[in-house]
Formats: sequence, structure tokens, C-alpha cells
Amino acid sequence: MAVSTIDSSGLTSPLSATNLGTPSAINLSNATALARAALPTGSVLQVVQATTTTSTTITSSTYTDTTLTANITPTFSTSKILVLVTQSAKIRRTINSPDGGLRILRGSTVLATTDRTPSLSADVGPESYLYVAITWAMNYLDSPATTSATTYKTQAHIQGNPGGETILLQENSQISTIILLEIAA
Repeated sequence: MAVSTIDSSGLTSPLSATNLGTPSAINLSNATALARAALPTGSVLQVVQATTTTSTTITSSTYTDTTLTANITPTFSTSKILVLVTQSAKIRRTINSPDGGLRILRGSTVLATTDRTPSLSADVGPESYLYVAITWAMNYLDSPATTSATTYKTQAHIQGNPGGETILLQENSQISTIILLEIAA
């Protein structure tokens, strides 16, 4: 049986070892790298995390960038990207039924949207102010079909006609996070 070594570029030339016999298991505990192409479907090839604490105020029904963004360069065009988002938000409303929405984009392509989320809806009296603090959590499995640098980001907006409503993102340095996992397909 030929025995091979694994280095940072993957499998290298076989070693000659006639007295080794047939191993019952292969122990790779001392291996420093395994070629990404050799990993099975579903393996995590790379992880990118980005955070923001930049306070952002939204007062419009037009989607607005939230300052939460991350870039990844997929290893293979067949890879999938698992996008995990937690976005800190607080809504202030002076009239009834505040609503807002968040979405994930790849470049300018909208991938996933949450509009009129129950966790962001509430009623107040006509002379009151209402503050609702939430954390939006969104996940999306994307197939970007590229090996070029790819940007993922979030945008938020006020649902419907704004009227005394404000969405405060990352207020008081609250942290929002986006994690991108490249998954072998």
C-alpha cells in the first residue's frame, strides 16, 4: 500500500512503505491542511464576520443602508453562502401601529425581506410615545455562482406612510452582526 502525505496544497506524492501493512483507520490529527476541493458537500470552507455599532436613523419608507455589511470571495462558483444576520433596532412611534422591515441584499439583489414583522408592531395612545426594542434575526442560504468578491448588506425601512415613526439601529452602540459561511456544494 502506498502512503501519501498532505500539505497545504493538498495530497502530495506517495511515500514508499512496504512494511506498514494495511491501516484500520487514518489519523489526520497532525495534518495542517486539507485541500478544499477534497472536502465533502456541506463542509464550511470559510467564515467571514462583520459587526457595526454605528448608530443609524431611518425615517423613510424607502429602504436605507444600515451600515451592516460584509464581503466574501467564494472559493468555488458552486459554493453556497449562508448569511446570518442579527440587527439591533429600536422603533419610536407617536401614533398607532409602528411597522418596519429589514432585508438582506447581495450587491443590489434583494435576497430576503421581513416586512410588518409582529415583533415590531404595537399600538399606542394618541398622546404617547412608544419605544419597542427588538433584534431582527434573519438567515438566508444564497447561491451566488461566482468566485468574485461579493458584498452582503442589510437595509431597513418604515412600512407604509411614515408619521412620527423612527427606526434607530445600533442605538447607544448596540452591536449588529452579519456572518457569512461558505458551504461546499
